[in-house]
Amino acid sequence: MADTPQVLILGDSHTLTLKMGCDALGIRAVHAWIGGLHWNDNVISLGGAHGIQALHRPRMSAQIETAAQALNVTDLTDPGVPVLGSFGFHLGRLSIGMIVQRQHFSTQPGFSFDHAADAVFSQDYAEDYVTEKRGPILDIAAAIAKNTDLTMIKQPLAKKANEPVVDGLAAMIAGRLEAQGTRVFPGVDDMTDPKTGLVDPKYLEDDGGHGNEEYGTRTVQAMIDQGFLKL
Repeated sequence: MADTPQVLILGDSHTLTLKMGCDALGIRAVHAWIGGLHWNDNVISLGGAHGIQALHRPRMSAQIETAAQALNVTDLTDPGVPVLGSFGFHLGRLSIGMIVQRQHFSTQPGFSFDHAADAVFSQDYAEDYVTEKRGPILDIAAAIAKNTDLTMIKQPLAKKANEPVVDGLAAMIAGRLEAQGTRVFPGVDDMTDPKTGLVDPKYLEDDGGHGNEEYGTRTVQAMIDQGFLKL
């Protein structure tokens, strides 16, 4: 049917830019959007009637139900279309929980987290922390990737706060996703200011942290051009 969705967009508020991009390009997309706070707290997990569940969260459950109906499938981990996702990163919350709340800033030598020489935790600590905080989310990605093409986008790097740790955690999560069959889109280079390494503000919403319609349109088009999204 002409109105059958061509792609499922699944994730947090950073998927809004993908939906705007798909709309601008005339790509039919069904969008299941659940706030990053709930992904961060592992409220979302595998299971339930549609393969993905949000226990005791009726509004989130309604998003899942609506997406399944639009795709005419029972299990959203096997949606029958490619999936564009942004879940599992939530790097601001992850880095704050790891560092600020637990007081892990220091200049002491002898620790090996590759991306932050001033952080008092080892690479093993960081790996274990990611497993604890992101394990269920990575399981969702793995389940989807077994059945269809899943491509993840990282949130735009728009601020320098905790940058070394944020970058390190992003690389760790991306590596785990790729190891289990999920592709992680590297981004569009010319939307980033080479002087700062940050996304140019003209591609961001007024909140300064989320990609706008142009960001999403260019990202989705680049995914198509580079073979990350096959419609």
